[in-house]
Amino acid sequence: MDTIRARFENDEKRVITVTLREKEDGWFSGDIPGGKLTRWDQFHLVRLVVTDRAGNQRAYQQQAGLRGEALPQQVSFTVREGKD
Repeated sequence: MDTIRARFENDEKRVITVTLREKEDGWFSGDIPGGKLTRWDQFHLVRLVVTDRAGNQRAYQQQAGLRGEALPQQVSFTVREGKD
């Protein structure tokens, strides 16, 4: 894999898209664009687009359909302040 683009939405339809890039240790890391989130912001993962180094893409969404396969059941994200 080269990059993962993750799209999150909250109940008010606010959208955050984060591009995750692979680090040397094999984990993927990215920054949340724009302003800081409050501790009460709760976003749900609605779509992932995985791109390999050759430019091939595979999309995953909440339910399988024309635009992609169903999201895996076990997806985990950790959000923390600051940069490495």
